[in-house]
Amino acid sequence: MKGKSFLFFSTMAVAFGGFLFGFDTALISGVKQPIQVCWQLSDISLRWAMSMALIGAVFGALFSSIPANKFGRKTTLFWTGTLCFVSALGSALSQDVNSFMFFRFISGFGLGICCFTAPKYISEISPTGMKWRLIALFQFNIIFGVIVAFIIIYMLTDMRDNGWRWMFGVEAVPAFVYAIILLMVPRSPHWLIVKKNDLEKARAILARIDPSTVDSTISAIQESRIMGSNSIRSK
Repeated sequence: MKGKSFLFFSTMAVAFGGFLFGFDTALISGVKQPIQVCWQLSDISLRWAMSMALIGAVFGALFSSIPANKFGRKTTLFWTGTLCFVSALGSALSQDVNSFMFFRFISGFGLGICCFTAPKYISEISPTGMKWRLIALFQFNIIFGVIVAFIIIYMLTDMRDNGWRWMFGVEAVPAFVYAIILLMVPRSPHWLIVKKNDLEKARAILARIDPSTVDSTISAIQESRIMGSNSIRSK
């Protein structure tokens, strides 16, 4: 796979993280009442349970640059998919509200990291003239995830007490798919050059996207690296 097909596959695979974010965000609206009934929660306890993913997302977004810079965008996104998979199964199988809140926090933490790292990866692997169009795929997937979540809620609402568990169980499927397809995408050329100084691997990846712009892209990345270093020193 080379050229635009390779670029589109890589960006679409990473942008699928937006689907998880939209799906998870919308899904919670369909489980509020069943969960409150299941564990006999007060209104305050229910609000805490429902907000744990949001709290996790805040922390995930705040600390997302640490794993993204240290381990790379691809590796970081793989683990966000894994966290979402574990969270979906854990939420579906939770036997009390405390364990449910724990798994919801994990989900939010992973998605918070994803919302920062996925667009960053897409911007770093995309040619200059296509960056914003490809980053928009992440936003499209968020909306698509919301729509699919509402369809799932509609389909499972009448499943008595266990409907909400199946809703979270369904979420484990796209989370698992996301983690698997991320194994097939390349690392960010920008990260390879700036953080690992690995020009050979970066060159090979850029050559698969567009051989004619390899040298100019590498030069631009190296120039931005030098400018960033000078900016830090001046401070």
